[in-house]
Amino acid sequence: MSNDAVELSDEDFLVEDYESEEEGNLGGGKSKRKVAGVSLSSSSEEDEEDGSGDDEYEEDKKLQVYFCSRTHSQLSQFIKELKKTVFANEMKVVCLGSRRNFCINEDVLKLGNSTRINERCLELQRNKNKEVSKIKNVGAGGRIRRNKASCGCPMLRKHKLQKEFRSMMSQQGALDIEDLVHLGKSMRTCPYYGSRSMVPVADLVVLPYQSLLSKASRESLGLNLKNNIVIIDEAHNLADSLISMYDSRITLSQLEDVHSHIEKYFERFCNVLGPGNRRYIQTLMVLTRAFRQVFLKDDRSYGDSCRDTEKASGASGTSTSSMAINDFLFSLNVDNINLVKLLQYIKESNIMHKVSGYGDKVASFQKNWHLMAVKTEALCPVSKH
Repeated sequence: MSNDAVELSDEDFLVEDYESEEEGNLGGGKSKRKVAGVSLSSSSEEDEEDGSGDDEYEEDKKLQVYFCSRTHSQLSQFIKELKKTVFANEMKVVCLGSRRNFCINEDVLKLGNSTRINERCLELQRNKNKEVSKIKNVGAGGRIRRNKASCGCPMLRKHKLQKEFRSMMSQQGALDIEDLVHLGKSMRTCPYYGSRSMVPVADLVVLPYQSLLSKASRESLGLNLKNNIVIIDEAHNLADSLISMYDSRITLSQLEDVHSHIEKYFERFCNVLGPGNRRYIQTLMVLTRAFRQVFLKDDRSYGDSCRDTEKASGASGTSTSSMAINDFLFSLNVDNINLVKLLQYIKESNIMHKVSGYGDKVASFQKNWHLMAVKTEALCPVSKH
């Protein structure tokens, strides 16, 4: 590859070693976040010292009410109306939302895009900083310094503040997202994880459609719908919400960019990637190359299908076709790829974030290099004889 990659650090973009189920226990040895997102430390000793464990919430399961609506603004409006009733102070209410709406870390918010904010938040949690704790006396004049790990995000380093945040939530009653963000800023602690940690003890959980309809989100938030009450505001929007959650549109330019980024990433880091990562990244290149054929291939099977569909629909200028999943995979000769395992790898390894970040860096470097070349040429024009 060109010299642009030399300027980039492996440490920033190199994906962690990955083992498939055949090579070892999937996710074995990796730190796992607690369901409600309360504790972010890998040290149980630190939890005991800071009093940030989940023991205080271990109680008999009680009936919970889940109220969900389509947008965050509608949820805030519901909380405002709830405050006008006597129930606001008689129930434990927690309002959930996205990281983008809750985050108070300015450096993370600057990323703008929701996906990047989510990934950066999780990345900061994985990046533990070593901090020196206070000196502890061990008797007979001996003293030791204890090092402990803390979260990379400054808003989550002090677990005592998270406990105080939960206490303030309980005292102030029903709070909407704006109230929780204001409280988090005043206490300098994360309102996103502070509100999530209140889910186990809440009587009423207010949340957007996506958090309720997505199984992964429910598991992450610790939501248990069984034997509980679910209230859906404007339920006629459910169908559209489900379609938007699981529908995907891919363009040729997007596929070209993805394929190019993956190829550059693999070329740059091939020699330092573990066997698991190398195999899955090569599979991704095969898959993206095959998907491009859908747009670039010009054989009769696609053409006839498109023309038949176009005639049936009466459309002009735009052709569409539909295929069964198995037929689609066989036509591209990728039916031997285990897409379930590949998707699991993408989610667990965070590979696309690494590839995207590296691709953006390379593109930025190339753009700056081009601008510098243009300026140099303008300052030092080549004379022609």
